[in-house]
Amino acid sequence: EPQICLACEMDCLFLSYFGSTVGKDVLFLIEESSRNLLGNQGDDESRSNYGDEIVSTEKGYPLVISEMITSSWKSGKMNHLAGYEQRDAHEFLNAFLELLGKHIVKFRERIYGAVTLIDEDNALSPKPEKKEIDIIKQLFQGSLRSVLLCEKCGVKRIQHEPFVNISLSLSEEVERMQRGKGARVLDISVETCLEHFVLPEKLGDLVYCSSCGKKTETKKQHTFAKLPKVLCLHLKRFDAARNRKIENFVSFPAEGLN
Repeated sequence: EPQICLACEMDCLFLSYFGSTVGKDVLFLIEESSRNLLGNQGDDESRSNYGDEIVSTEKGYPLVISEMITSSWKSGKMNHLAGYEQRDAHEFLNAFLELLGKHIVKFRERIYGAVTLIDEDNALSPKPEKKEIDIIKQLFQGSLRSVLLCEKCGVKRIQHEPFVNISLSLSEEVERMQRGKGARVLDISVETCLEHFVLPEKLGDLVYCSSCGKKTETKKQHTFAKLPKVLCLHLKRFDAARNRKIENFVSFPAEGLN
């Protein structure tokens, strides 16, 4: 298995961003400090003055995330996204977050294993469960309430489904909802998209109802049971039926969406 850690790559990216804001090569400072502390290289004077010899970098220097993307491809779990073919950003996000979460859990487990190798009392806290150290799920995972309603007897079947992002339609039905509010179609709002998302829809196929004992016409509705700390919304801009991209502008509030 390739020894690539996306959590480490994210750390480097954030450190590079911080260094760009203050005009310092932060990564070089950390690497040099690690070599001096772990390898005990050089005398005390050289170790204390190495930071003064760093050439300041230009503030606001743009970041290039090519190394992180390359590491994602080489991780062995996202190589299907490598190459020069056009890929969907939504597909990349799902694969990246899933793999990043696994790498974070693996890193935390290795740290705990190293600390408690000799004595378990060395750990400052009990061994955490995976759900407690999976930061990705803590930040991005929410829960949908999926309701199936039998139109014949009215029985509801409810189950909960986890999600890390929500795909919002920009179909003609959303345009009609926006037009009904007295707004221009070109000014679709994310609130209207969310309202459309939670509307009940009639399923094309008959679904078996345990109460009726046969397949019946059924409606399905999704509502939010639990919102995540960070809600990722994906706008479905490709119209497969017409083979075209939907160019409508989608507005969203700068604040107060909660």
